[in-house]
Order: sequence, then C-alpha cells, then structure tokens
Amino acid sequence: AAGATSLRVAADNSGDFCSVQSAIDFVPANNAVPVTISVAAGTYNEINYVGSNKPFITVQGEDRNATVIQYPNNNNLNNSNSRAMFGVDAPDFTLQNLTLWNTTPRGGSQAEAFRGNNARILLNRVNLKSFQDTLLMQGSGFVTDSYIEGDVDFMWGNGAVFFQNDQLRAVTSGGYYTQIRNGQGQVGNVYVNCQLTGADGVTGSYLGRIDPTVFPYSQVVYINCLMGSHIAPVGWLLNNSNSAPTVEFWEYGSMDL
Repeated sequence: AAGATSLRVAADNSGDFCSVQSAIDFVPANNAVPVTISVAAGTYNEINYVGSNKPFITVQGEDRNATVIQYPNNNNLNNSNSRAMFGVDAPDFTLQNLTLWNTTPRGGSQAEAFRGNNARILLNRVNLKSFQDTLLMQGSGFVTDSYIEGDVDFMWGNGAVFFQNDQLRAVTSGGYYTQIRNGQGQVGNVYVNCQLTGADGVTGSYLGRIDPTVFPYSQVVYINCLMGSHIAPVGWLLNNSNSAPTVEFWEYGSMDL
C-alpha cells in the first residue's frame, strides 16, 4: 500500500518486491518517516542506489551470510559517482545483517561495494567484499561488528567515520588498509577494538597511505586494535614526500593477534 513503512524483498516472489532496488524506488521522494526494507535470504544480482531525497531508510537482511547483494560494477563500466555496487546519497541510512559483494575481479579497476555520501550512515553487522576501494565514506558514519575485505586503499574517502569491533581483512600482499582524505579541521577514520587480519600468505600490508602534498591533514587512528604479522613493520606509507607535519597517523594500544 502507498505509504507503507515495512517492505519485504524476496527473490522467489513471496515478498512485496523481487529486487532491493524496486523497494528503494517505492519509497517516496522527501520521505520523512523510517522505512524498513527486509531482504529475504538469497542472492540478488543488482546495483543499488538511494538518492539524496530518500532519508530514513533501513535495508536489513534475513541472514548476514545468506542474504547477498552482488554485481561486478566498477570504474570501467560507470564513472566515479556510479561505480559503487551500493550507493547512498541520503542521510540517516542504515544497512545491516547482510553481505555486499562487488564481484569485479582483482585488477578490474576501482569497484566499491558500498559508497556513503551523507550524514549519519550506519553499517551494522555487514560483510563488505571487493578488491580496490571496497568502502568509500564521504560523510559521517558508524561501522560496527562488521567484516570488510580488500587490497588497495579498501577503506577511503573524506568522511568522519568511527569503526568498532570490526574485522578488516587484507586479501593480497603489499596493499593498503586506508587512504583517508579529510581536510583541515575535519576528523578522519577512527578504529577501536578492531582486528586487522590477512588471507593466507599475505605480507607487507600498510595501515594507511597518503600523499601529504595533496592531502596534508589526513587522519587515521587505531585504538586497542589487534594486528596480524602481515602488517609491514613500518606501518604507514607517505607518497611523494619524506615528511608530513600535519598528517595524523596514530596508534594506541596496538597488539598482535
């Protein structure tokens, strides 16, 4: 019914919609009330987008591992604003209890699983899988009790994002966990009680990298995080510079796994 605030998606035709995007499209423009889109277990091959005029949406899966949205979207197919598999330009958005998997193969160009570009975006109990640029956050966000994997700058953006109790997994050697581009007077990414793991055989992973001649105020903070032996002893990487007096690459209470 028009104005419904509880919608169900099921690939077997047993719900209100067969695709997640259909349910998102049903939410009216300038939505002012919370709307929950429940997604049944199954695999949904689609690209999803939530426009800026559709706030207060929650997309939640029936089963974190068995509810999977996937598609090989990437920069070779779409430009930087449209290459994410799941893109959100609306504020007050929640994603929980499901898996997003950008199935673009390694080396297939930049391919975010999730792009968030507004305030108060919550990722709760989700799995995010891709290679390059898995998670892009450009606004303010909170990521908790989640799993994120990738290889090249697989968490990046200019947003202020707080991560808590997450597993961050490097899947290839010599990669970078972060490239955070916050400006002066803005905060970057803070990780608390997270685990930095690596796939079998992975070595030489950096906690973060930045070119301080372009982004001189980058901030990445790890607090009480557990780090595997695959982390490069130097920890951090500066591109095109030997000094960065205003970059804040910080650790406190780091321990091994």
